[in-house]
Amino acid sequence: MAGALLPILYHLIRRIRARKVKFSSLLFLKATPKELIKKRRLRDLILLIVRSCILGLLAFAFARPFFPEKQLPFTSAPQNKSVVILIDNSYSMQYENAFEKAVGEANKILDNAAPLDEFAVVLFSDHTELLTGLSGDVELHRSVIKNLGEVSNHPTDFYTALTYAEELLKDAKNEKREVVLISDMQNYAWSSKFENWKLKPSITFKQVSVAPKRSNNTYVAQFSQTISRKGESAAAEYIAQVAFMKKESNREYPVELWSNGKLVGKNNAEFLQSNRVIFQQTELMQGSYQGYVAVSPDKLPVDDKYFFSFAIEERPSILCIDNVPVSQLGSAFYLKSAFDFGERSDYQFVLGKLEDITRAKLVPYKLVFLTNISGLSNQQITSLAGYVENGGAVVLSFGDRTSIPQLEPVLKVWRLGIPKEITTIKSLQEAAIINEFDEHHPIFSVFVKTGAGDIYRPKFSTYVKIVPDTATAVVAKLSNGDPLLIERKSGAGMFLIFTSSLDKEWTDFPLTEIFVPLVYQIAKYAGLTAKKQLNFSVGEPIVLEGKPNDEWEVSAPGDKLFRVKIDAQGAGYFRESNAPGNYIAAHGKEKVIFSVNVDTRESDLTYRDQEEVFATVSKPTTESDESFKKAYAATLELQERRQKVWRYLIFFILAFFLFETIYANRYLNVRIL
Repeated sequence: MAGALLPILYHLIRRIRARKVKFSSLLFLKATPKELIKKRRLRDLILLIVRSCILGLLAFAFARPFFPEKQLPFTSAPQNKSVVILIDNSYSMQYENAFEKAVGEANKILDNAAPLDEFAVVLFSDHTELLTGLSGDVELHRSVIKNLGEVSNHPTDFYTALTYAEELLKDAKNEKREVVLISDMQNYAWSSKFENWKLKPSITFKQVSVAPKRSNNTYVAQFSQTISRKGESAAAEYIAQVAFMKKESNREYPVELWSNGKLVGKNNAEFLQSNRVIFQQTELMQGSYQGYVAVSPDKLPVDDKYFFSFAIEERPSILCIDNVPVSQLGSAFYLKSAFDFGERSDYQFVLGKLEDITRAKLVPYKLVFLTNISGLSNQQITSLAGYVENGGAVVLSFGDRTSIPQLEPVLKVWRLGIPKEITTIKSLQEAAIINEFDEHHPIFSVFVKTGAGDIYRPKFSTYVKIVPDTATAVVAKLSNGDPLLIERKSGAGMFLIFTSSLDKEWTDFPLTEIFVPLVYQIAKYAGLTAKKQLNFSVGEPIVLEGKPNDEWEVSAPGDKLFRVKIDAQGAGYFRESNAPGNYIAAHGKEKVIFSVNVDTRESDLTYRDQEEVFATVSKPTTESDESFKKAYAATLELQERRQKVWRYLIFFILAFFLFETIYANRYLNVRIL
């Protein structure tokens, strides 16, 4: 259009004005007829139109226009597509209004839907939830998105969401397929699984980031507590590690500790010093304790508190029955030295007699050591068997008062094995050592992991050679291949046989640095120091035990109440742990406390940029590059075939130019004549 206007503009700018010339007389000149003036104006107008057409068509030819393959309208119809919309529902989307932005972006995609497009809407965090399957019902998708509800308290897992979307598109009806990821693109959630997985090249990946331009978040990144006992009371030390996303010098962040509804202490976390805050609580008596550590409220309130639960229970009791008095430095002496530290002891160590082996007297104890006993009555053998069936643990060791004939009926009834003989190695230099042990067994696994002590140092000069029963497991062997530690589980408890002694008559084991750690591992394995898990992450199932058909009542944050029924196996699973806070489960007089916290990795609001996200999900391969080049070349060839109109335009331009030349020269000649 601009090219066509050029001659008109030139005509208006260069308009010829009449020039006055002095002349003596007009007597001999004739006036020009009006008809000739009208013809001249018409010829000028035709020339102006022709010249405008020449320049206009020339500009149009350079634009290389084409006629679309389809007739009107002159806009080609878009290709129908199948789209999976992934909406991030992790708790970092609670920051400011990120989730509301994500909902708005999802609605924009639906607003631009073509008539035959189909969509699926998936909500995801660390798990995926299919809200609507692939369907062309846009109003259905819009209605579901409108009623999404609150943001979850779960962390992010992009891998699970993207692989799920890829699986959904296998059943898509349209050839063109897309995955649209609407998220804040948190950096930590792109796991190493993406190293071995990429989205199929046939699927287009699009990303819509709703991450805030600037973010600042303060949260409790780590929390630990240490309980130290003093008699029946205890003291607790709490350490909270506070994390900051935006560091501001000379600023103090207040941190509070609350326990059982009372403020225990208040401290500050500072950038210039340490972000570790320590609290202490003393004179804690037996009972349950629940509380939280709180930092100052910010724009992501869900991680401003870290909840905890713990219980101070009565010290577990260990019973030791030894024929040798403590004053004579028998096995009981060394065990008492290992377990009994007065008020600071983790256990109550009790010395007993053979008369204490009755069902009633064994009830308070979780672990019983029988050391260097000469024999047991049938009633005592039966009582100990029942004690083990109900969850107790018996450790049997030997010594100089051991008698094979008296020992044999005990081992046979308990199905532990057959005692063959008391083997003595006369030379101390040739004494046996621990040669083989089960590295995965709880008693020995800690030594493999930490390398604590020298487990191969103790020497055993005398031991009882036992052929283990088929129902037993040999946990450790001596260097000559004979068993040293034998185990058999029975009911809810266990028998352990230490084939040598726990005093220095047959071995130097009690004098080595491995003695105390090993007997403590035995106590831990027997369940004395086994601590119940009381702190969980959001979404983690909590196991409640009881009799079949029993029902637990669980009080959750927000005054919510849930019921959990115990199944035939004696276990019930509480799966509604979706809110951080302190929980209480009750069944009759029995009560269980536990706490639930968010995954603090999600609190780090560092985001991955779009280029990195695209490279992580759909990094092009050589094969896809080649196919893209071929497709691009084919597109250029097709476009070239369609853009042939310019050739005809050039022909018309030449024709107009020839006409203009002839017509203008003829008109000039007429004027000269």
